[in-house]
Parts: sequence; C-alpha cells; structure tokens
Amino acid sequence: MNALYLVPVTSLVAAPAEEWFFRGKLFEWLWGKLPLTPAACLTSVAFTLAHLGWSWPRFLVSLGLCAVYVKWRSWIVCALVHYAWNIAVFWGMLLRHTT
Repeated sequence: MNALYLVPVTSLVAAPAEEWFFRGKLFEWLWGKLPLTPAACLTSVAFTLAHLGWSWPRFLVSLGLCAVYVKWRSWIVCALVHYAWNIAVFWGMLLRHTT
C-alpha cells in the first residue's frame, strides 16, 4: 500500500476528532464566556499550536472553521469542511511533487 493513501484515510479520523474538540467543545465553551472574536482567536491559537508549530495559514483556516461553526452550529459541518480542506491541500502537494 502506498503511503500517500494514508493522508486521506487519517484525515477521516483526524478532522472529525479535531473539530469535535476545537469547535464543538473548546470554541463553544469559550464563546459562552467571551465575545465571539476573542473566543475564535483563542480557539484558533490552540488549534494552530496543537499542530506542532505556528502557521498563519493554519490559524486563518481555523478562524474560518469557527465562522462555519457560528453559521451552522455543528462541529460535523466543520469536520466536513476540514476534511475537504485537508484533501485539497493533499492533492495540491501531490500534484506539485509529481509534475
């Protein structure tokens, strides 16, 4: 089995688990205690640092996922968006390395 297949497969587990925690639990709890913007920013800092290092693009994606949560109030919708993002990034990386 090619190791490249592990990316989409692990994303099927990672995206829902991360969204359940970061949007469904942490963001929801922070948003109950703080205004929307600080709650989204703190959640996004935690999300970014949990991925082993600072990355502005990852922080901005996390803010976008907070916006998705605010709109639909569902960590499951966030997980679907997160998974789609991961797959898009994976295909972008794959195409860049095979051309």
